[in-house]
Amino acid sequence: MPRRATYRVQLRAEFGFADAAGQADDVVAFTRGEPACVLSLVQRRSLRRRGNWANTAIVLPVGCWQNLCDGAELCGEVCVADLLGQFPVALPERNG
Repeated sequence: MPRRATYRVQLRAEFGFADAAGQADDVVAFTRGEPACVLSLVQRRSLRRRGNWANTAIVLPVGCWQNLCDGAELCGEVCVADLLGQFPVALPERNG
């Protein structure tokens, strides 16, 4: 079970886009903070994709991350199928 977290809203925090590989046209991923401290990943056209992500992957910024949706520990390049296996969104947060 993911841990509860309290976040302070940062209205002027930096945004950036995460790198994706493979069939990335149906995925939107962006980072928040400088350096990136959280990544938001959502799928587009989920009915068309039906969970078939083939070789689509997201390259996480350097460091270890934890998906706040399912508690999975993540590092480096991560398959979108793994990130979106249980939920239609993923919210990895940088550890430490």
